[in-house]
Amino acid sequence: MSVMMLRQKVKGRERRRGRGGGARHVQLTELARLVDEGHLRPQVGAVYPLTEAARACGAKAAGGSTGRDVLQP
Repeated sequence: MSVMMLRQKVKGRERRRGRGGGARHVQLTELARLVDEGHLRPQVGAVYPLTEAARACGAKAAGGSTGRDVLQP
């Protein structure tokens, strides 16, 4: 999911809840800016195909992975 798609998703949730943006939107926008500028990078520990989700959970539970594990469709 791109940063732009994430921004739109959060904005849509806030509209449905009757909020016009607020602090959550400001924080997300600042995080997106940092990602876009290369100052903030997510730490990906491992990438697994979706068909190996059980193996990914087992590896995470065993503590052998640092960062986030990613499941790809």
